Parts: sequence; structure tokens; C-alpha cells
Amino acid sequence: MTDQQQGAHDAHDAFLSDTTTIFGREITIQGGIYTVVFVLLAVATVLEIIIGGLPEGVLLIPLLLAFAVIKATLVVMYYMHLKTDSRLFTWVLILPLLIALAAMLYLLAAPPTGYT
Repeated sequence: MTDQQQGAHDAHDAFLSDTTTIFGREITIQGGIYTVVFVLLAVATVLEIIIGGLPEGVLLIPLLLAFAVIKATLVVMYYMHLKTDSRLFTWVLILPLLIALAAMLYLLAAPPTGYT
């Protein structure tokens, strides 16, 4: 195996490692981090379905939005590898999201009848 192939192989093995860093601490997880993230996503999905079936209340929509943000964060950090990639890729993803959020908040603040 050439040095380039070995380097690519080692980089690939780093993503499949059972060891990960969470809140600054290195933790070893049996079965691998991808399995744990998959189980967390499955549990969050089941909870979303259960919560979605509850009668509407003040906390229903914010709770479902919180679950959606948590799930999206897990997918982006682990399955899209942004946790270990360059911070540039993180900003390339976050900056348009912030601009879209600001645009939505602006449109929500405008009265439905307009400024007449």
C-alpha cells in the first residue's frame, strides 16, 4: 500500500473509531459513535411522534422545533463530519442559516396588512 493510500485508510479509520471527544473529554463507546448517534436519532424520532400526537398546547411547537434542531445538529456533526472538519465548513453552513433566520423573523414582524 502506498503512503497516500495508507494515509487515506488511516483517516477513514479515524471516523470509524470507538473513541470520541464530548465536552472536551475523550470517551470510548462500545459499538462506535455512529451506532450511538443512530440510536439517539431513533429515540428522538419516536419522542417526536409521541409528542406530535398530544393535544396542542403552548409548548408543543417549541418542543418539536427543539427536537428537530437537536437531530439536525447530530446529523451535521457526526454523519457529515463537521465535528472534525475545518471550521470554515461550519461557517459555510451556519452563515446562510443565520441569514435565513433573520429574514424569516423580519417577515414575521411585518404586519399582514402592510405598512399603510
